[in-house]
Amino acid sequence: FSSFGFLVHGTTCHFFYNFLDRAVPGTDAKPVATKVAIDQLLWNPIFGCLFFGYLTLYDGGSLPQAAMRIQQSLATQVTGSWGFWGPAHVVNFRLVPTEQRLLYINALQI
Repeated sequence: FSSFGFLVHGTTCHFFYNFLDRAVPGTDAKPVATKVAIDQLLWNPIFGCLFFGYLTLYDGGSLPQAAMRIQQSLATQVTGSWGFWGPAHVVNFRLVPTEQRLLYINALQI
């Protein structure tokens, strides 16, 4: 599981959040709401696919098994995370400097 954090989470999130801050600059209400929406409606499902796919393959499963796990788990994971990560990212995108966003996210995941 820690290999996912090293190989996938750190790398993809670093690039995604840096891209997001360049694409949607600002910390006022409108850019923050836009960033939260992009994160939760676009990035969250993509990241969930990476997560469930990686874990299945890491455990020795096949690509069809990974696809099945994603199909069975993704909607619950995405909607279940909205209650926590939506408000957490309001704070993140409003108050946390770009270069410390991933540290903030990692601290909340502990």
